[in-house]
Amino acid sequence: SAALLCSGVALGELPELCSALKPVRGRIESVPNARSLGVFIDYAHSPDAINNVLKSLDKMPHKRIITVFGAGGDRDKGKRPLMLKAALSYSDAVIVCDDNPRTENPDAIIRDIVSNCDWALPWWIIRDRSAAIASAIRLAQAGDIVLICGKGHETYQEIQGIRYDFDDHLVARSALENIPSYKDEDELILALDPLLIKLYLGITLPDTAYIKARCYRYISTDSRRIKPGSAFFAIKGDNFDGNSYVDQVLLDPDNMAVGSREERNDERYFKCDKAEAIMAAILQKYLQMFDLYKIALTGSTGKTSTKELIFQILATRCKVLKTARNENNLIGLCKTILRVEPDHRYAVFEIGSNHFGEIAQLADTITPDAGIILNIGPSHLEYFGDENGVFKEKSDLFHRALQLRLYPADDERFALYRNDGISLGYSPDADCVISDVIEGEDGISYRLNQESWDIPYKAPYFVLNSAFAIALAQHLGYQNAEIRQALSQELKLDMRMQIEKRGDGFLIVDCYNANPVSMQSALEFWHAYHPQLPHYAILGDMLELGTSARMYHQMIGAIIADSSEQGIYSVGAYARHFHNDESRHFDGTEQLLAAFPQFPQNAVILVKASHGIHLEKILPRLRGET
Repeated sequence: SAALLCSGVALGELPELCSALKPVRGRIESVPNARSLGVFIDYAHSPDAINNVLKSLDKMPHKRIITVFGAGGDRDKGKRPLMLKAALSYSDAVIVCDDNPRTENPDAIIRDIVSNCDWALPWWIIRDRSAAIASAIRLAQAGDIVLICGKGHETYQEIQGIRYDFDDHLVARSALENIPSYKDEDELILALDPLLIKLYLGITLPDTAYIKARCYRYISTDSRRIKPGSAFFAIKGDNFDGNSYVDQVLLDPDNMAVGSREERNDERYFKCDKAEAIMAAILQKYLQMFDLYKIALTGSTGKTSTKELIFQILATRCKVLKTARNENNLIGLCKTILRVEPDHRYAVFEIGSNHFGEIAQLADTITPDAGIILNIGPSHLEYFGDENGVFKEKSDLFHRALQLRLYPADDERFALYRNDGISLGYSPDADCVISDVIEGEDGISYRLNQESWDIPYKAPYFVLNSAFAIALAQHLGYQNAEIRQALSQELKLDMRMQIEKRGDGFLIVDCYNANPVSMQSALEFWHAYHPQLPHYAILGDMLELGTSARMYHQMIGAIIADSSEQGIYSVGAYARHFHNDESRHFDGTEQLLAAFPQFPQNAVILVKASHGIHLEKILPRLRGET
């Protein structure tokens, strides 16, 4: 503008003249689109150039910056790791891809770029430049900036001395026009490059001049449902060994596999100790690429209902990812992460454990922002020994950098987190004090730090579970009116304190899980529920209690005896300790069905056991469906 004015151009003519100026091709060149994305192409191919262009873009209005870049072959090897460092300085996510490898092995170039860079940082590898650009654009949301560095105005890619047609602008425009509107559950938003697996496994660079770029769009653990273009992780389970199906998977040249059996003479197969651990490590890194506040939730009881309450509240504002069903182990967590989409803003992960070290592994995979431990009880004692063992395992969730810790104030074992978290409970010393609990005809009302709340549930444990959900939502900036509206909608949890009308009576179904704490809570609720009606209970074993199994079943039996309830039927090896009437005890569900008792139509019937007893098989009979 100054030059034009000095040359005699009138001030009023400047706007029209400036609007006619065209940007230099390949220098922060914008790719117009209707998706409210700032997509820019720039020639930057050195650490300083990447740093400078990102500095400029960072001054523009934006939410996130996603950068795609590579490094040219046959030059400046020492600058390669500095390029990634520069990109990470201003970017929220970085995808490293091929540039012009020229005569150099492209795998070697990218190994140089990511050398000594922390695995946990948000960088990803997709050597195929076209797939990298498409993945970055698919990851981006309205208001984000996508910067594609390295080639700028060039319209070719030089590989092994041959120039192939390649134009970043055309590739970006095509990607913008073809963003898929639907994502399969096993599909990756960011394609998986096998080089990531090689790096994690420590596989060295082979003595070869060139390795073709490959990438995979799906992750699979089931060979029966595998799609072309899948990375298959051969998991050895109780009933099937995925390693037995690797050969079948690799018959499709578009697939790769990770397994724990013998080496194969196939560059698409990678041997490891445990395929599920490799899958978790890859998906841990994948998760870091998304704009997501991550919540990890554990406890001995109440995990699923609390997860659903949290989801119900958070989903009033935005899209939320959550653990499906009861997939709270490592493989289930991987399935949940696979379902993440770019427009998810929160993720609620339910995590469980029955062996030492599992909570740590799950939490390491999630790298949560918030950690919640609901309670500690006698669950999975077969492996943990006692409740202190359970506490040791569950509290591993808190042994990491967290923005928020929520824990039960009524358990003194959590006192060590008093200055590093928020406590909830009935204790007057809690940060969030529960008081004035009143059970009504349509649910329960209570106060949380003197604020009144109503929940449409009659089971008392929903008070503490909903209090955890409220405290989290308030911490995240949700207004009480939003929270109340969400909590007013009753959850439908299959086989978890599910109350159904049965004739003039009620059926209480709670046979998804059981431990001494949840069994006692269920019995107390059942005993107090419509006390004027006849009461019957069909109770099964509480599993995985180890050497304490007999003691805990006898303890529940004593509680039942004190209540003077006579209508008890038991199923399983230890459930006979619930009562003294052998005529009402059955070794298994099939035996119970063969001699099924008749219950009055006005009875209140509780069905409660660990899932392994399979009391769900008797539900059709109780409902009159068979």
